[in-house]
Parts: sequence; structure tokens; C-alpha cells
Amino acid sequence: MIQQDGQRYLILNQCPHQQLPLTKASISDGFIRCPNHGMRFNLASGATTDGCSNRLQFFKLAYDGATIGVDL
Repeated sequence: MIQQDGQRYLILNQCPHQQLPLTKASISDGFIRCPNHGMRFNLASGATTDGCSNRLQFFKLAYDGATIGVDL
């Protein structure tokens, strides 16, 4: 799970461009940058402006009081 500016995101640990892991990706200004080729994906929409039509895959979070889970 990623938390950026008070928002939480749960994404598949895989770059949509080349299916490489995002484990060591950097996050800033609402974007996650793939450590393998530098492509940036918007955390809110999953889209990139770098020419890839694939998007980040998000999982819906479920909240129950102070507990966070995944809504499958």
C-alpha cells in the first residue's frame, strides 16, 4: 500500500509497461516512477504521459474502523 498526501493506494507490484516489479519505485508529486525504465504513472488515475496506454492496476481498499483491508 502507498500513502501519498493523505490518500492510500493499493496497486499491483508490477509496471504496466514491461511488467517489472515496482518494489524500489520512487514516489513524488502524486506519481510513482518505475525504477527499471523511469516511466511515471499517476497514482490517482494510473495513467502515464510517457506513451504507454496501459495503466496501473488498483485494488479497492475496504475500511472497518481503524482496520484497512482489500475489497475483493
